[in-house]
Amino acid sequence: MAVSRRALLGLGASMLLPRMASGAHTDPKGAANRAIFGYGRTGLGTQLGEEILGLLPDFYPQRTWKLEHMPGENSIHAMRYMRQAPRDGSTILLAQSPQMTAFSSLYRQLPYSPERDFIPLAITGEYALFMALGPVVDPAVKTLDDYLRWVEKNPSFNNIGFAQFGSPGNMAQLILSREKGVALQPQVYRGTSMIIDDLLEGYLAAAFLIGGNGARLLRNGILRPIAVTSPFRVPGWDVPTCREQGVPQINLTGWYGWFLPAGTPDNIVKPLQAAMQNMIVSYDFLEILRVNSLKPIYDSPGAISARIKIEQARYAALMEEYRVQRI
Repeated sequence: MAVSRRALLGLGASMLLPRMASGAHTDPKGAANRAIFGYGRTGLGTQLGEEILGLLPDFYPQRTWKLEHMPGENSIHAMRYMRQAPRDGSTILLAQSPQMTAFSSLYRQLPYSPERDFIPLAITGEYALFMALGPVVDPAVKTLDDYLRWVEKNPSFNNIGFAQFGSPGNMAQLILSREKGVALQPQVYRGTSMIIDDLLEGYLAAAFLIGGNGARLLRNGILRPIAVTSPFRVPGWDVPTCREQGVPQINLTGWYGWFLPAGTPDNIVKPLQAAMQNMIVSYDFLEILRVNSLKPIYDSPGAISARIKIEQARYAALMEEYRVQRI
């Protein structure tokens, strides 16, 4: 099934300030140090970023950063900006994995190099995606096969929502459609809140949501999770995997990670790497992950670089197999 960019794109909390620590740095104009995030304010990434920036001064009191959202260009605007950011530690990047992995195969001319332009600090949580059904779907639908049979009877609701072109949710939709032989239309959204609104209002029947997004709605049954994209079930959720339901090709997760721009001196990089690595094994951090249905990842900076290369190769193979046209 050939999937064109036109087909994919044509389908249709107030912020918590991080604790200030003694010795925090500011730029000459007095602005706070910046943590750049290439997505809007809604969704798990914002919440996670703010909680981590609130915890990090316990391990790195030399600076504090304030989360700054910089959406645009399918999140590439932030990456382009970070490529030119100051190399003094005043600007760090909170990235979501597609920016470092899938985009290398999705874009013919990606305006940055994940390998050459950024220095990894830590991965702060791996997520699975839940396939969630909205109230418009018959309550008797409990499994992937139930859902696909329902779609065949209700073809006007064959669209599946996900955030971001080229994301794990995008790939999960393509795989499910082809492997089960049911025409499912991709519905790309700029943010999670818009997906959830359309599910609740009955404009959208199903979506792939990052596990920590919409957790209250998923737990109380207003939205119904029927499958997860990870190889194993998500702890705390009684939701079977896609593999258990006959689609082993859907083995997809994503992650949030922190980076500095390449060229930052070692005397800035090494202490911040050490602080991040100490933070990710702390009790308070692990509690943040537990509450948000995220899996801890203890990769060293070197292991993160290796992981990025492995995942780039995997997405390249998936995009070739499912004939995703490059942008």
